[in-house]
Amino acid sequence: MISNKHKLSLILSMLLLSCSMWNEDSESTINPLVGTWNVTTYKYFFENLDCSGDTEMELVVDSLEQIAEYGLDEYQLKLTITIDSYIIAINTVSTDTSFVREEIISTGIWKEINDQFCIIWDMGDGDDFWISGGGDGCDACRDYTINDDEFKMTAYNCPIPPFPDMNVPCQISTFVKN
Repeated sequence: MISNKHKLSLILSMLLLSCSMWNEDSESTINPLVGTWNVTTYKYFFENLDCSGDTEMELVVDSLEQIAEYGLDEYQLKLTITIDSYIIAINTVSTDTSFVREEIISTGIWKEINDQFCIIWDMGDGDDFWISGGGDGCDACRDYTINDDEFKMTAYNCPIPPFPDMNVPCQISTFVKN
């Protein structure tokens, strides 16, 4: 029978061995997209159709004054990206004309294809997945950049949040990591 002292020594030895085997330069490092991200801004109506040049419109989600211009009391988009390639999107909206706070949760799988961020959304029956921007009418794959705790995604042919009926040629969404 192994004493508690020996068990503790064995556990500590295993931990030290596992830590010494970790190679920071190996491919086993975690993708920097893994984590929870909150949208902070949307930029749209750019000088050029490829989202370059000056922008005419920017929605700062944390600004109560700006979202009030859209008739909203609250607007949030939170993405949780897991190490095993799952994505959970939670979109929360409440308007100034309703007492209802609407929360839409979408799940899917994310993949990096040709250096783009692509999402395959779950259709709801557990087996059926479809490639799209989450039912928002956007193109399936999006250009993106990540710099520390900031993630920018460029989407083409998408509706303007929070207006699902008005598409723009391109928009840049900026997210920060929780």
